[in-house]
Amino acid sequence: MKKIDLNDPKLKGKYYDVNDEGTEFSIPPRDFLDLGIEKVDEDLSLFVCNSTGCSNQVKITDRGNAEYAWYYLDNLSETDATITIERRWIYEGSWRRETAQCRLYPGEIREVFSFPRNQNPMCCITVCSLTNVNNR
Repeated sequence: MKKIDLNDPKLKGKYYDVNDEGTEFSIPPRDFLDLGIEKVDEDLSLFVCNSTGCSNQVKITDRGNAEYAWYYLDNLSETDATITIERRWIYEGSWRRETAQCRLYPGEIREVFSFPRNQNPMCCITVCSLTNVNNR
């Protein structure tokens, strides 16, 4: 496997960790440090992975390139959305997953997960709810 370029500008200011060989991320690069990564024995690629939520008003899209997947969450609704996502990837031959929750304002688009494609990344919406603007 090819070594990860730790001087890549995409990694500047991000939290991440790599294996001893420097070829795989053990946690995805992110702007925040999130705990609760879980090793999973099942093949997570066989489980449902929803790319939409809230009656198709919230979507995850992959806007990456051949090397990296860059997943963006897009709130197409006219109200705030609270979304729980599950990030999945393979590390040292086993699936890993973590959950994260975020709130998006109407029309907001946010990058929520970026990862090398050789580690089979997936990003799924697990829970989605829209908030009535009048109840803010």
